[in-house]
Amino acid sequence: MEETEEFEKYYPPKPVLEERAATNSLGATVFSLLLFVWAFFTFISDDLRFIAVILIVLTLHESGHFLAMKLFRYRNLKMIFLPLLGAYVHGKKDLYSQKERAIVLLSGPLPGILAGAALFYWGMQHESFWVLYSGILFLLINTLNLMPIDPLDGGQLMQVLFISRQDLVKLLFSLVSSLGMIFIGLYFDNWILIGFGFLLGFRVRGNQRLYQMRSKLKEQDINYRINYQDLSDRDYFYIKGIFVEHSPTVKKIMNTGAVDDEELDQLIASDICDVLEVPSKNDLSSVGKFVFASLWLLGILLTLAVFWVGANELNWFFDAFQTGR
Repeated sequence: MEETEEFEKYYPPKPVLEERAATNSLGATVFSLLLFVWAFFTFISDDLRFIAVILIVLTLHESGHFLAMKLFRYRNLKMIFLPLLGAYVHGKKDLYSQKERAIVLLSGPLPGILAGAALFYWGMQHESFWVLYSGILFLLINTLNLMPIDPLDGGQLMQVLFISRQDLVKLLFSLVSSLGMIFIGLYFDNWILIGFGFLLGFRVRGNQRLYQMRSKLKEQDINYRINYQDLSDRDYFYIKGIFVEHSPTVKKIMNTGAVDDEELDQLIASDICDVLEVPSKNDLSSVGKFVFASLWLLGILLTLAVFWVGANELNWFFDAFQTGR
């Protein structure tokens, strides 16, 4: 133990990173929501009722994630709307759990699908156009989120259940997801899906860079499945060297002296936190994984069943839709 402590003295201390509290998260949510409405109104539809329904669907979906994360004591929670794409909830923990993450991921789409099925049935029985339309949107949007495509809820669930610690498989999964989204967009001639697929390409590049860095860390027997606070000065020193080697932008900043040393150290340390993998408890047995995978599949099958049963009784809805409601 004394030899280890003596050895550590040869390495400079890592920067102290103070976690920033999520200040004015409500303001960020409201601003992103207004931006979402403006983009949707400008580029998709000027029907305010349709926009309102979309917002309700997204808000209830993300609220499911938010409440589950709150239950499991995630920190710095905030909900952000992405113009033309959707919304997400962000939060942090020092130790993740397979079971908790699976619950968080399913707590958005499954309640949304159940709400959609109820609205669909009620709207069909009472021939209420907007109730039925809302049910259809609830079903479609939440079921889309269950598709096994990274970074949708279904894709993240598959990673949590089956490939949580396989960096190469994660990289290939993100690549297939990006290409799959592009081909789906081309098939349906939907430029939003095509654009989303290309955006996922940047995620693929980031995952490739992450895989390369973590592979080098494995070669040097450096544990990267650790919180920044628990990272030794020695390991930080070596991780920093590998990170700078794979970061042309940081190299350029270091060579030009565009920022002072203290600010640069904070910037690098913050990015190194993204290289590290937050520790996670593998607390799901094979039976547990089967249960969550079954819930995922049941959500998709429920949507298909609802549309299958109601398909022959919706002539009035399609007539109303074609005549502009």
